[in-house]
Amino acid sequence: MIGIMFVLVLFLQMAHGYSALETDLVVLPNVVLTAAGSAYAGRLSDKFGGKYILRPG
Repeated sequence: MIGIMFVLVLFLQMAHGYSALETDLVVLPNVVLTAAGSAYAGRLSDKFGGKYILRPG
């Protein structure tokens, strides 16, 4: 996931001409949802087991 974010940032800035702030605003929802989802998935995997949480992903 880190690799794709790196390429996405370069693509947005070089190909589309976004500034650093505009790129951050585009990427921000993904970062927030990933952080919230990983905390929630950690609690769920403790409760139900990791294989049931990883299977849908």
